Amino acid sequence: MGKLEIHICTKTKCTNRTVEVKVRSAETAPGIHTGLTLLAAVQKLVAEQRLEGVTEVRKAACMSSCPVGPRLDLMQDDTRVRYIKRQRPTGRPDFVTWSSINSIEDEIRSWLEERM
Repeated sequence: MGKLEIHICTKTKCTNRTVEVKVRSAETAPGIHTGLTLLAAVQKLVAEQRLEGVTEVRKAACMSSCPVGPRLDLMQDDTRVRYIKRQRPTGRPDFVTWSSINSIEDEIRSWLEERM
């Protein structure tokens, strides 16, 4: 089983937009992030939680069919685990909105718990 790869869009069009999301579950309110600040926050989270052995954070310059705005994909072995960006829910469990998740940390943890 491969690592959980976290791809965060850092394309200029995306980094000029923001998203409100809690990176950590303990945060009292969502923070406002661009693609670059989201990348830095998730990299810091993974390092502090010592998840480098099972998780890798990567920046992505562009993603196929991506609507403009910060986007995060959780991938494992070329399979999407979660695509977080959609403006409206689609009903698909792998296509979710930022507002539908509690935190990025919880999304990572739930994936890890399912595999351990």
